[in-house]
Amino acid sequence: MKQLLSKNFDWFLPPNLRTSDADTMRRARLVIYFSLAIVFWNPLFSALYYFFLHSKDGALVIALGGLLGLLIPFGLKLTGSLVFWGNFATFDYLVILSYCGYVSGGNRAPPLMWLTAIPMVSISILGSRWGGFWTAITFLDFLAFYWWDIDNGASVSNG
Repeated sequence: MKQLLSKNFDWFLPPNLRTSDADTMRRARLVIYFSLAIVFWNPLFSALYYFFLHSKDGALVIALGGLLGLLIPFGLKLTGSLVFWGNFATFDYLVILSYCGYVSGGNRAPPLMWLTAIPMVSISILGSRWGGFWTAITFLDFLAFYWWDIDNGASVSNG
């Protein structure tokens, strides 16, 4: 099964990454797998936010995040820029989780617990330098939610 998936998804690898070292190729594959995981889970969570949480905005942001996630493997194939598309995938994930946290109640919302995965994802696909950057961004995101909660309370409209 792993060989079948690897063979099919390797189509997204541009020539410059196919001939690179094993670690770079592993990271490129992780960008592809991660972005396609966002696309795969997108319809389920978009429907969940729309039908069960009655959040049209949340469903829309999740759907747009999935569409952007679909661009990542193709963008990687066209440009060969692992750093750009790896950061784009991490940013896409951060926006989806942050907005879902916002429409789900602020700093006590379940989606915010998944923000802790952002530094791990970025370290896996981009390395420790970018991991440090995304750790700082995630920390600032957490701070913004706590500041917002202290300043405005935790009641959020499910727009």
